[in-house]
Amino acid sequence: MNTASKFKASGMMLMIAFLLVLLMCLASGSQTPGGDGNLTNELQWNLLANDGGATVQVSSDGENGAENISTTSAAMFVFDFQNETVPAESEKILMGNDTAKIIKLKADDISNDLLSYAVVQSPKHGMISGTAPNIVYIPNKGYVGNDSIIFSARDQIGNQQNFAISIDVLEFYVPPSVRILSPFDGDIFTAFEDTLSAQIPLRAVASDGPASITISDYFEQYETEIGTEACPIIDDSCSGTDDNCRITMFGDFSAGRHALIARASYSSGRIINSSPITIIVNPPEPIPTISTPLNGEIMTSPADITITSKVDVITEGNTVTNVEYFENSHRLGSAIDNVSPYTFFWENVPSGVYNIQAKATDDMGNVALSPSVMVIVVPPKPLSKSDLAISMKSSPDPAPAGGLLNYVLTLTNRGPDSATDVFVEDYLPTELAFISYKASQGSYEEGLWNVGSLTKYRSAKLVLTVQAPSEDVPGQIANTAYTYGAELDPDNSNNHVTAYTRIRSTSNSSPE
Repeated sequence: MNTASKFKASGMMLMIAFLLVLLMCLASGSQTPGGDGNLTNELQWNLLANDGGATVQVSSDGENGAENISTTSAAMFVFDFQNETVPAESEKILMGNDTAKIIKLKADDISNDLLSYAVVQSPKHGMISGTAPNIVYIPNKGYVGNDSIIFSARDQIGNQQNFAISIDVLEFYVPPSVRILSPFDGDIFTAFEDTLSAQIPLRAVASDGPASITISDYFEQYETEIGTEACPIIDDSCSGTDDNCRITMFGDFSAGRHALIARASYSSGRIINSSPITIIVNPPEPIPTISTPLNGEIMTSPADITITSKVDVITEGNTVTNVEYFENSHRLGSAIDNVSPYTFFWENVPSGVYNIQAKATDDMGNVALSPSVMVIVVPPKPLSKSDLAISMKSSPDPAPAGGLLNYVLTLTNRGPDSATDVFVEDYLPTELAFISYKASQGSYEEGLWNVGSLTKYRSAKLVLTVQAPSEDVPGQIANTAYTYGAELDPDNSNNHVTAYTRIRSTSNSSPE
């Protein structure tokens, strides 16, 4: 702390004109002469905060012209200094329960020393965080009553003062409320094909222990009560808490726009309504089906493929507005005329394996995809012939859920000529995860086994190791492989093969 001390000496009283002042002390000072006659000399020393005292020696010699007096005098002065205590202000705070309060500690120092703070006594009914002088107090959940915190403020030379923050936590009144948890406002659903309605789970919550909650549907200006669920009985310790009654029910909703309101009824006779939410139920989606080409059909490149489909519209009055065709997620185009059968011509198709899908859109904006159809386009056949035949086995069968499964593919050239540019395409089902492969010749990558050349009456093998799905799969998993080469194949019936594998849950397997 900085303390200033001033010393004043009168020339008349001392009868001496001070001519020289020597300051000998730990601090520094300054002097201003007072002039002739009555002299007033004012001495000032600025001391640092850690100076406990100072010693000043004052001496003078000179001559007074009027009195012809020559004198020399000296005096010694000793000063003691006391550092002042840090002033800190206690405070009383009012706040609501289950809320946070920012508290600014009020302490100052006359010399603007940097102050440090410490917690002397923590609150008994809450917790504090933050960095002093700005702290945050949060009472324990549900606590109402008094609490206090004691802090200390310390300056740079060790002076310390304790001060208290008294806190009165008041209970805020929160009126009872009810709201719909799900569905959310604006959610869109699609009606089922068989019932032409959507079954939607409804969840609501109310506070302050209501007797029951009712959910109503406002559709086409009419109110329909979906259902009422009684709330469980709670003791007094639970009353007044938020969200202490939750109910779930199911409702069937026809196509259209519905406004839902939850209503909480209390034993006192009080009834509270929630804010409404709006949901939209669309009619069932159209059902497209590709008629041609047939699934697994083999064509020679360059192929001209005519794609046709039909679309079943479930809801009376709905119409199909567009039918598009896609090949391996690549858009080919839309049907020529928007009438059934919906036709599209795909021309000059190069060799390869293609999965074709139809996408139908109706006037309500509903969109649906057809099951995919696989088409195989092979290169033109030269005059030489090679009868390629493929077989496939899966092991084990049934395969354990989440376990490994092997597909063994055997490709044989039955002649009469050697085969060149031989490929086998095996795009694994989506339920399976590819692990590794082992081929007797050639390479396998992303569903394509590049066999190369295969001498007549010779065979090649490929083993694909995959991982089965971790859960049971209804029915069987079908894996299909196709083969083709550069030569004319006199028998296309043995150019493709499908292996069917069952998946067995490990939890259902019996011990051996």
